[in-house]
Amino acid sequence: MGARITSPGAVIAVEAGTYAETIFTDHPVTIAGRCAAQVHFTSDSAAAPALYVSAVAGLVIRGVTISNGTPGLYLDGASSVTLEDVVV
Repeated sequence: MGARITSPGAVIAVEAGTYAETIFTDHPVTIAGRCAAQVHFTSDSAAAPALYVSAVAGLVIRGVTISNGTPGLYLDGASSVTLEDVVV
């Protein structure tokens, strides 16, 4: 999913797999994995989060496992973030 998710209102469907990177978003999107048992976001660095959310209102994350990193999920000024079927 690269460094940035940039389309406000988009639904990003994530296929099964392990994604070893820091995923960054600063737009209200829906990140929808197949299910938490099959989609893993894991940081490629112990010092960086697997998912970094900056100044967003209205983000939805569903069907993923977030692991590694300190912290695994970092909410920087984010509000109204919904987690559904998420393992952290």
